[in-house]
Amino acid sequence: MTTPQVKDLVLRSPAGSSDTITFAWPLQIGHGQDKHDNGIDIIDAFKFVCDELPSISSAFEEINLNHIDTACYKNMTNLVDRFNKAVDSIVVLYRLPNHPIYWRKITSIRSA
Repeated sequence: MTTPQVKDLVLRSPAGSSDTITFAWPLQIGHGQDKHDNGIDIIDAFKFVCDELPSISSAFEEINLNHIDTACYKNMTNLVDRFNKAVDSIVVLYRLPNHPIYWRKITSIRSA
């Protein structure tokens, strides 16, 4: 009997750091009060980032995050890939010298 292949879903940090959150596939599915459901954790992370950075939410406009089959590997990898691409775009944008966040960072560094 062969062991199942472990695949990872890796979420990149919208802060631009090299930090990631990695979820092993198949995701842990929670039942009852004591277990976490990693699929819901991933969806909640997407919702949180979209609330904090509205420019990322445009990547999920046509997707209803409340109706995602978190047990489907293809669905989850597509979502994670879409999220990571949006994060990469935002990180590049925020590093541009003409972006207001860039200037706030420079100003706060200079005043420290």
